[in-house]
Order: sequence, then C-alpha cells, then structure tokens
Amino acid sequence: MADLRFYDRLGPLSLNQIAALTSAAISDSGRGATEVLGVSSLETAQIGTLAYVDSANMLKQVAPTSLEGVVVITRPELSADLRALGAITLDHNSPRAAMSLAINGLFKLRRFEPGPMIDASAEIHETACLAPGVVIGGDVQIGADVYLDSGVSIGPGCHIGAGSRIG
Repeated sequence: MADLRFYDRLGPLSLNQIAALTSAAISDSGRGATEVLGVSSLETAQIGTLAYVDSANMLKQVAPTSLEGVVVITRPELSADLRALGAITLDHNSPRAAMSLAINGLFKLRRFEPGPMIDASAEIHETACLAPGVVIGGDVQIGADVYLDSGVSIGPGCHIGAGSRIG
C-alpha cells in the first residue's frame, strides 16, 4: 500500500478506468465496475487492491493459494493461471508499465505548502544539519550528526539514527 504520509489518495478507480488509463484488457468485462482502492505486492494482496505479475517465475515465487477478488495486471499468457486462483486480471504486454500508470491514477505525491517546514513536536539533535527546504513531520527524532539535503521530506513518526545522510 502507498505510504499516505507522502502520497494523497486519488482513487478509488474502477477496472474500466484503469483499463482506459493503461490500455489493458479486462478479463471479465462484467467486472468493469469493480473498484480498486490501493496497491500491494502479490504476497500481501487483498480484495480491492491492485498487484502485477510480469512473469511465470514471479507467480511461482509467491505461490498464492487464493487471489479471490484481487485485481492483477499481467501478461495475457499468465491470465488464465491467475484467474484460476480467483484473481480478476487486466491483460497487458507490459504489466510493470501498466502498473505504474495505474498507480499514478490512484495516488499523487503529496506537496507540502510553504511555511513552517519543521513540526513543533520534532526532536532534532543540535549537531544535525538540515538544508533549506527540508520538511520534518510530527514526532520525528533526528540523531546527532545527521545531514538532510535540500528537498528531503521526513514523514511523521520517523527516527533518523546518528550519522545518517539523506539526499
């Protein structure tokens, strides 16, 4: 699932909308109104999530017993195997590229508004160095001798260990 500290949810999207975004074919056209709420790996897939399978090896490594209600973008030649496990498939010759397009329809990178960029609850060691434009969320702990480069965003609740360099 996308980390909602850093992404805004745009969805849900129906299978018809995902098919239009990605040029994928829905295996069961009667399921076009089915909604997808998020994304996941095949290992953690649940009803209402979107995953992808790009190769037979990828499917064998996971060996799921059931994918009932999970939407999977896959190559046409793998579609029948996934449907046998209960998945709803979207067939595409380049599943990884199609997944990327679908994700862009479901989520967008969160933009932080200008203004105070460090939450008042953040604990920042006095030797830490933060470049201009760094965004620090609530309840963050930043250790000694940490360097955060310009444009880095640290989400709420993160702990950055001493001597770390990000950016």
